[in-house]
Amino acid sequence: MIRGIELFEEGEDDITQAMVDTSISSAALPYNSTRGNSVGIYMTESGCANENRITNYDRLSGSETNHSRNVGAILRAVSPSSFIYCRGGNVLPTFWDLIGPLFTFGLRPPIEIVTMSASKNDSTSYSTVDRDWDNFVYSNNIPVFNSGGNTGNGTGNVCSPGKGLNVITVGNYDDANDTIRSDSPFVDPQTGNQKPEIVAPGTNITAGGFTMSGTSQSTPHAAAFAADMMSDSTYLKGKPYLLKAKVLASATDPISGGSNKVGLGGIDFATGQWSGYYQWYEGENNDFEYFDQADGTNDNYVSKKIYIGSYWDRVQVVLSWLTRGTYTYDHRNDAHPIGMDLDLRVYDPYGQYMGGSHSWDNPYEDVAFTPTVSGYYTFKIKRYANRDKANNLRMGLYVNYYFN
Repeated sequence: MIRGIELFEEGEDDITQAMVDTSISSAALPYNSTRGNSVGIYMTESGCANENRITNYDRLSGSETNHSRNVGAILRAVSPSSFIYCRGGNVLPTFWDLIGPLFTFGLRPPIEIVTMSASKNDSTSYSTVDRDWDNFVYSNNIPVFNSGGNTGNGTGNVCSPGKGLNVITVGNYDDANDTIRSDSPFVDPQTGNQKPEIVAPGTNITAGGFTMSGTSQSTPHAAAFAADMMSDSTYLKGKPYLLKAKVLASATDPISGGSNKVGLGGIDFATGQWSGYYQWYEGENNDFEYFDQADGTNDNYVSKKIYIGSYWDRVQVVLSWLTRGTYTYDHRNDAHPIGMDLDLRVYDPYGQYMGGSHSWDNPYEDVAFTPTVSGYYTFKIKRYANRDKANNLRMGLYVNYYFN
């Protein structure tokens, strides 16, 4: 007796649905320029997948683990044309890792993005690990994404090096219902900077033959997301402060579970990549005054006017800058350990105040608003505090205007 007939449906990895949620499948992968081309991604954790598991891949050291297979497969799925390097042991790239690709005559791209799906130090203290990873970003101009741990023991703490001010820490949400996972870390460290900055799908992800959940799965998704942006927007290379501004400005998907857990929101490639305006500033510490004078104001603000049409539903602007990990660590018990503190204000074409961001401890500021008129909006950056005179000026502004 035939009790039922149904159409055959091909099974698919859960990573496929996760990429739908971040618009990777519809807004990045169909185009040759946004698939991670000519971008090297360095991953590190306890182990590394065997080289026959992943295309365009070099296992620098480490034995295969199920976890590393899943993480590597997520990177490959979200950024299929990037080149992946892996070194086991939860370590920063070595000097030779960074310069090695230069001797391959363009066959292998240099490391432009680092992702780490591992963490330690389940406490709020800013440790030497956080210091070293912050210093790596500052000294090498390479962005770092970190998982920040899973708080199964109930502390909620963001683990190291996810506490780092220059490190982008990624939370984990369930793309089946756009809700943050209860074990996704969220407790801010002693340095006061808010964590995580963004969230990505990391729940029940099947990518390398295993189904796993955690920030270890959401972090490679975010790092590969950034690689896809970088392959098309090549101006992001060597500017982690500008890449961070753009990635944070792309966090436009509302995720339920509380703002302290979701950061700015879920990353979305469709809203973050294909419209917007960018500006960056590089120089020595005292060059802030130079940029202030260069914009013709000399009013203690670095200003930028950007045309925005009232037909856009929403604008999300992020200002990001780098700080020295050494200074933060040496002053970690101060009221405000951040070496440089910037503020951001936005005005419409008639001088009407649209919003501002004036956090005391974050190395970024964000403002979201609905444009009411078309014209040149003014974005004003003020250096509220300059405690670390050895901190060079490296700041990036990204203005993301999009339709809901």
